[in-house]
Amino acid sequence: MKGIKIFRNVTMAAAFGLILPSTSGLAGEPQVTRQLAPGVEVVNFTYKLAKHKMLKKYRKGADKDKPVLVFDITLKNTSDRPARYQAFMLMPKEGKSTGGIIPRSTKKIVKPGDEASETYAALLNEIPKTITLVVNKVK
Repeated sequence: MKGIKIFRNVTMAAAFGLILPSTSGLAGEPQVTRQLAPGVEVVNFTYKLAKHKMLKKYRKGADKDKPVLVFDITLKNTSDRPARYQAFMLMPKEGKSTGGIIPRSTKKIVKPGDEASETYAALLNEIPKTITLVVNKVK
């Protein structure tokens, strides 16, 4: 009788999500593919769900305060010439993308050996299955 109660309790806990399978950590991590131009190194590339001021104007009603997918990217110029870069974060299965020029200001440039960082947001409320990071030099 005691064994049946334990079995029932474990089954109920599993049904309510209190016991997670051992592969649960693998399900949340997306597959990240990088396509980088010569002379650039990605120092930092992180993503998270967070509130972001830039996308608040695109949302109406109850959706305007929901967290969105936010990317932080830091690039290092490893070439011998100053440069600016285009960074794109593509999520093909969700049909979304985001990105822009690094550094944003046309008056700034990344000197050889220097780093530049930017933050971009996408209208997604969950972490995607795949992310493709594409970095090109601006000519």
